[in-house]
Amino acid sequence: NLFPVGGGAGFGGGGATKNDSQLTTDNQQETSAEEIMATSTEEILATSTPEEIITDVTPPDITAVVAECAHSFVSEACVIATSTAHLSWSSLSPDLSFYSVVIDDQFSAISTETEAELNLSEGQHSIKVLAYDASGNVGTSSPTIIEYIKMPLVISEIAWAGTAQSSFDEWFELYNRTNYTINLNSISLRAIDGTPDIQLSGNIIPNSYFLIERSDDDSVPEIRADLVTTFSGSAPGSGGLGNSGEELFLVQNVADSEIILDKTLTISTCSGWCFGNSSSFETMARSNLDGLGDDINNWASDTYFNENIYNTSGALIVGTPKAPYVYIPDVSVTD
Repeated sequence: NLFPVGGGAGFGGGGATKNDSQLTTDNQQETSAEEIMATSTEEILATSTPEEIITDVTPPDITAVVAECAHSFVSEACVIATSTAHLSWSSLSPDLSFYSVVIDDQFSAISTETEAELNLSEGQHSIKVLAYDASGNVGTSSPTIIEYIKMPLVISEIAWAGTAQSSFDEWFELYNRTNYTINLNSISLRAIDGTPDIQLSGNIIPNSYFLIERSDDDSVPEIRADLVTTFSGSAPGSGGLGNSGEELFLVQNVADSEIILDKTLTISTCSGWCFGNSSSFETMARSNLDGLGDDINNWASDTYFNENIYNTSGALIVGTPKAPYVYIPDVSVTD
């Protein structure tokens, strides 16, 4: 650094000089050149005001949140069953100019808004927000990994007629179509008329079935139920599934709204149950777990007698609880 040193005595000329005897008259009063320089430097630093240029090179802070992640049905990740997601972001930086949303490395248009509604395709996505300040610095939020899965959980079999043991021995089967363990605590199974209305609980492991039995665990004695509950609800009557038909929904309760995960055929489709039988106690089974639940082509009557499952009277259970649907072709004999 260059310091503008002034022309005082002993520096640079213009001042009086001393002879040798004057420089050494008293050792206690002698001031060295080093001490003079140190004193002068301190005074200069204390009084000078050098011109400085301060450049802002600090990226702005930015935090982004997807609201639906708070209601993920998977505990270890953000997995949702809706294609619509609501993204919001915030920053404490005082000189922000604009933002840009980046989804899967694709930049959106520049905006001054602090929220956006996203329309997701099925699959996993990486979402982040870029913040630009007045100095041209760019801050990036931590990426949010979100996965949209359509129909993660489906209704796979309905024993609406009960069993030969009792018409009250009704049961449902659900199937987890994902590679995640699904937490069922925010999901309910309900009929359009309000009964049954079953609040689910527990977990269902990946790619597996979940058996719900009415009132006790005797509907399918050889297989332990995952949930035993009354099939009650808000409609008049004693509860249970009506033999004249039901339209059923799997619903995830999210804050003050609901997400329909799956639904069955309407009653008007077949003027009642489209499949199953109240005399032979066949069940209504989903023949295509990847197909829509309100498509009649994805259901069938399950006529399979499981040789390993008996009711308490010793009769075989019709259907395939906690197992894939078994197609049995109708074989007719002609002469």
